[in-house]
Amino acid sequence: MKNVSSVTIIGLGSLGGYVCGSLSKVSGIKKLVVVDFDRIQKKNISESIYTSKYVGDSKVYAIKRIIKFLNPDLEIIGVKEKYIEGKTKLPCKTDLVFDSRDFIYDRNGEIDCRLFITSRYIVIDCRRKVSYNNHFEGVYNQKVSKLDLSNAANIVSSLVENGKIFDIIEKEIVHKVELDYVCRKTHEILQEKDNMVTIPDPKFIDLEDSLHKILESNKKQSLKMFLGSKESSLMFKEIQKGSLTSSNDVVSLLTQFVQSPFATAGFIVVLHDKQKEAYLELLPETGAA
Repeated sequence: MKNVSSVTIIGLGSLGGYVCGSLSKVSGIKKLVVVDFDRIQKKNISESIYTSKYVGDSKVYAIKRIIKFLNPDLEIIGVKEKYIEGKTKLPCKTDLVFDSRDFIYDRNGEIDCRLFITSRYIVIDCRRKVSYNNHFEGVYNQKVSKLDLSNAANIVSSLVENGKIFDIIEKEIVHKVELDYVCRKTHEILQEKDNMVTIPDPKFIDLEDSLHKILESNKKQSLKMFLGSKESSLMFKEIQKGSLTSSNDVVSLLTQFVQSPFATAGFIVVLHDKQKEAYLELLPETGAA
């Protein structure tokens, strides 16, 4: 996995400001280069990381103050000018260059990712060379809150921290992530609750959420079962295709699997049912916070 130690962010408005704040918390990042020519106006406050005390200040000055408060050890280099690709000379080379300007410009290879929000999605556009017939100012086509912007920025930062950003850059993918995914998924779970089977053993937290899916999945294929996450499991077992025929079979199998001296109150059962592979993760309820 490639590590990131430096990032350039061009455009420090609503999304760009939150991306800077989120990146400042990513382990391994030592330097941010922030680029913007504009000043903060009162109308910017409702949809940005900035507060009213920064009205009239340059966005570069304000974001440097905010980030220094979040991470005093981070090196921040400010560029107070309008970025024009191929003409604007950045002060140093960084591992990543993000463009979050609220304007549509052509791209000729200097920018790794164009970041923007549309219709409740954060879009991470990694096409390197793009041209448009018209250049125009970007506007939100749906209401966006500060929490939405923070969530969008955290999605970008998580891809940076786990190194996946380089995979989508290499393939020049236009990656779209739904901002309302957690709320939508929660709504689906609540709708399913009325049809759930009550599991008598409280050790398996929310097993009823996936019980029917476990049985259906095992009808089609073998299941792998991991104690902990798949990537860092403490134990592993394979469940042969068709060996689970009832809810009692599932509970009995899980009970036998977790009979060990682990210090945990219970286990959260997570089913991953993919086309080529299906597996269960039993995540210990550790109480860690």
